[in-house]
Amino acid sequence: MNASQASISLIEQIGFLCAPPGAGWATSRSGDAPLAVAFHAAAFESTEPAIVRARWLADMATNPLPQVGIIGVPYDGGTYGLAGAAAGPLGVRSALGGSGWREMRATCLDMGDVRFFPGPPLDEMLAVNVTRHTRAVRYGDPAIELPICMLSAHRSLICAAAAAEMRVVSIGGDHSISASALMGINRNDIGLIHVDQHPDLSTGRDGLELLHSSWIHYVDQRVRLPLVVQLGVTTSAVPVWIESRLKRIPILRPAVDPSADANKAADWLAAAGVHHAYLSIDIDSVDAIEAPATGLPSPGGLPLDYLIPFIRAIAQRMSIIGGDVVEISPPLSGRREWAHEPTCVSGSKLVMSLITALAPTVLT
Repeated sequence: MNASQASISLIEQIGFLCAPPGAGWATSRSGDAPLAVAFHAAAFESTEPAIVRARWLADMATNPLPQVGIIGVPYDGGTYGLAGAAAGPLGVRSALGGSGWREMRATCLDMGDVRFFPGPPLDEMLAVNVTRHTRAVRYGDPAIELPICMLSAHRSLICAAAAAEMRVVSIGGDHSISASALMGINRNDIGLIHVDQHPDLSTGRDGLELLHSSWIHYVDQRVRLPLVVQLGVTTSAVPVWIESRLKRIPILRPAVDPSADANKAADWLAAAGVHHAYLSIDIDSVDAIEAPATGLPSPGGLPLDYLIPFIRAIAQRMSIIGGDVVEISPPLSGRREWAHEPTCVSGSKLVMSLITALAPTVLT
């Protein structure tokens, strides 16, 4: 975050950088979000875009900042596989429904969705003249030094939230968004707990450093990770650059002892001198019966009745200061309605579990 951004409050940044919950993706020229109509009607008692936005902003402005926030990041430009995770934030909120959203909002700030931008993930990848022109159009003034690209905006918002001592659960989006979250927190005393079917330890592809498969390396080059604990990964290969700082929990089928596995992860992190953790969950780690709508579903993956107690057990041992649930791709389900689509339902349960895990902790 630069000096100009630091002078703008978190709520002001949200107003510039975010759309209302569910409206960050698949919007029309007018700002309408047709796919979010049902959720907006249930959550805001209106489907008129201007009214939805006004009620969302008013709600944030009139309530004190809670300990925990959530933010949707409808970005899936970092994948070489099947896209569709840009719809993840809307899918999760659809599964929560209006009553579930209001119950969550009673204790959690919904920062909305990072505004969609069809370009590179980070501002530093844009030409200067493009940056100035887009700022002039989007913010009304090229001198307003707020981010444009989606992961730059996400990074800035996470940084502002951390400055306000608020921890954030991010809803993806592809796994690239975990990089912007960790860079926004910007602490080198955070251990990463990574729940995934895939290791995500590549160093990039075609000259691109930040992808859904290389986000851990991208972060580690900028904010060194003292230890990475992986759960659910099905490969045994470990690259040299992370070899000394990687632990894996082998999963026996069926996975039956989440508390023991959580204690093992916490013990490893503590032995490395790490007392804070970031918890990143790729939905493809969840069994395909419960999470079929993702790019690479996982037959025989982890059941929710293992993962949710695992999250709870980790929170009892460590300070969880951020987390995300990513790669939920409701369009891949083939369903028009996502409120009851299994992947969206599973994602909403994991998001709520992370919110609960973050709430009792105090950022130190």
